[in-house]
Amino acid sequence: MTALEQLGAFVAHSGVPSPRLREILELHVVDIVGAWIASLPTPEGAALLRWRAASGEGAAPGSIHRLRLDVATHCALARLSEVDDIHLASTTTPGAIVVPGAVAVAAALRNRDPDALAAAMIAGYEVMVRFGRRSTAHQFSIAASGRLTSQRPWASPPSRPASSISTRSSAPTRWRWRWYGPLPVPDIIT
Repeated sequence: MTALEQLGAFVAHSGVPSPRLREILELHVVDIVGAWIASLPTPEGAALLRWRAASGEGAAPGSIHRLRLDVATHCALARLSEVDDIHLASTTTPGAIVVPGAVAVAAALRNRDPDALAAAMIAGYEVMVRFGRRSTAHQFSIAASGRLTSQRPWASPPSRPASSISTRSSAPTRWRWRWYGPLPVPDIIT
């Protein structure tokens, strides 16, 4: 099974998070919602909302175009404040992508199931952190070898789109995806 197939299986077989994991997720969600709100009164936040309104003119309600605009706008708003959560080992800020992305998708699907939303968010965090760790380790090894010292590990991790995609799924109950070996608890705890 390829790494991408393992990733797909990981996301597809996710389930409802445990009460302890849900408590941890709630802290991350509160953090991101605060960051999201903090960006709204800024000039950049206002500009993003104007862009969203202009870009969505004529788009059918419930269309994929509107969903893409919502995800892009709200993820950008959450990240804009620069106070969103950071996972240092992966050099990513997963919450700014995962939480608004999951909320936008759930709203578009009219899914009001809190367990499904929590599961999707946990899967999204896991995917982004794991991709971030993988790409960061690779970039640091390139820099350490002296072949490419100008590449920064935080420049453009490939984890952002993948974490947004995975938020449509559920959270893991068993940890089988093994890029870094078996994990007793999800990476969002660290």
